[in-house]
Amino acid sequence: MKKKVILWSALALAVILIAGVVLWQVGVFAPKDEQVVQAKKSIEEYEQILKTAPQNEEANAGLIRAYGDAGKIEKAREVADKAVGLLPMSKSIVLAMVEAYEVQKMYAEAVLFVSDLGENTCKVTVENELEDRGFPGYVAQYGTMGNTLSEGRLVVDGDRIFYSEPRDGERLYSMDLDGNDKKKLTESEAQFINVVGDKIIYCDASNNYYGCTLGKDGSDLKVFLPMMSMNYIVFDERIYFVNWAAECKIYSVDMEGKDPKVVCDMAAEDLYQYGAWLYFTAKDQESCIYRIKINGEGLDQVNNDQSMRPNVHHGIVYFINWADDGKLYSVDPDNANATYQRVYDKHVSHLNYYDGSLYFADMTVGGKPYRMDLEDGKVTKLCDDRAGYFALHDDWVYYRNNDDANRIYRVKTTGGGRSRIGG
Repeated sequence: MKKKVILWSALALAVILIAGVVLWQVGVFAPKDEQVVQAKKSIEEYEQILKTAPQNEEANAGLIRAYGDAGKIEKAREVADKAVGLLPMSKSIVLAMVEAYEVQKMYAEAVLFVSDLGENTCKVTVENELEDRGFPGYVAQYGTMGNTLSEGRLVVDGDRIFYSEPRDGERLYSMDLDGNDKKKLTESEAQFINVVGDKIIYCDASNNYYGCTLGKDGSDLKVFLPMMSMNYIVFDERIYFVNWAAECKIYSVDMEGKDPKVVCDMAAEDLYQYGAWLYFTAKDQESCIYRIKINGEGLDQVNNDQSMRPNVHHGIVYFINWADDGKLYSVDPDNANATYQRVYDKHVSHLNYYDGSLYFADMTVGGKPYRMDLEDGKVTKLCDDRAGYFALHDDWVYYRNNDDANRIYRVKTTGGGRSRIGG
């Protein structure tokens, strides 16, 4: 009997050991612990180097990443702040801190860190790289920032288009990428559409402009924000919006519509995000463009003219200047000596920045859509339709065709391929 007990115990131990090895190999236990152990070893090595060479760029960046891998984000930030003071032009040090935040999915902290870099640092270079890389905040994750300025009436998510159907009272529909398999999702009149994970977030213009969520299949409709609200921007698990129920101030809430915070006390419209900054047109300040950080700090006036549709690329603000008959202008808000630049000498509307180019309707020729390449300044007419409400995705410009009862059309971003979609 005793031998059987010993035998069964040995077999059980063998099973446990084998299971442990398998689980270790597939990563149930090992990777995180192993990563922390390796990070601690790296921390010790980098700290030894920095004792005698505090300005060693590679060691500072490595130490920041090692602290990030070890989950010690506060220590990583301490090292980063000290290192930036010693090496203000080191892009690798700043990006190491951004990546440490990114590992922890702390995107708001990442963009605020970059925006708080002082003058005579690598701030501009880093911001340009983050935008080109598609880092959250510099590039919208749920449709382009400029789409929101066009009332967010169309968003592409995966292999589906979610949009307001102009021939059915702007109710929320979906269809495939070629305009087939149309489905009405709700009776809501939808604006400022964002698709986040498995749900749609939008403003219901047919119900007091309340904020709603809906499953992508049209199920589980909920009012998550029972107040008049517009201009939704989703970033890092929070929704930023203009609160019409509170004098058009800029607010933010969490993804459930809770934890409301006032971001800016000024009456706003035309909300647009670039990194840590929210750009907007100030309703009570002669419609000049202002900006404020997502944490409510650093309110700053960008221009002095009645303007609309601020779009930002590499830190430069492009806007429609009503002080000059709606012509297209730009200004650098980080350069105190910068003057306005007239970018396009004609009246435009529906301005939308996407992937290195500006898209707009030229009102001097009836609202035909054009693209301006910001690298070489070349301007290209996309088609002859009277177009509006531009939404950009991949190689396509989606728009409402005023010559065809506002039906939805698309055209290639380079011109060509024009077609009506959705019937």
